[in-house]
Amino acid sequence: MAHGVLIADLACEPDRAWETLVTVCQRSNIKQRDVAEAITSAAAGNPTSAVAQEQVTTAVQA
Repeated sequence: MAHGVLIADLACEPDRAWETLVTVCQRSNIKQRDVAEAITSAAAGNPTSAVAQEQVTTAVQA
């Protein structure tokens, strides 16, 4: 589900969304399921952790 959220939010190809998800997990040393939960939670309008938000932003800008 997080994969689809990234595709929609970033208006990118599925491969780029997957790469972003993997990059966030590797750079933050946070498990993929936890990053995915943060992304889907944020998409639902719930606040996400500062660490997850910072890592996603950094990965997207790369």
